[in-house]
Amino acid sequence: MLLGLLGEQESLAAKALEISGINAENIRNVIGTGVSEKTVVARTLLERLKETIFECLDETFTEVHGVYLDKGCSLFPTLESVSAQEASRSVAPDSATKSNTFASISMF
Repeated sequence: MLLGLLGEQESLAAKALEISGINAENIRNVIGTGVSEKTVVARTLLERLKETIFECLDETFTEVHGVYLDKGCSLFPTLESVSAQEASRSVAPDSATKSNTFASISMF
């Protein structure tokens, strides 16, 4: 999955990974190393990878850190600003309500 993200060089995810020092070559080296044989470099890369992934997830859902979203664009704070009345309306005549869409998002 990460190699796929890095393959899309113009994507925000690829840029965030590259900024964190995570590139395709490093990932291939870690994958090719057996669990018991992991070097200090491989462990460090895995730790940076985990930190970057969690930072991106936190930014997506909770709080902007400047990785790829503009301030105030995280999902949960955005949803908090939507009233129950507004959430019960659909965006288009033949579409689900906003609250149904939000429920679908929460499953993923």
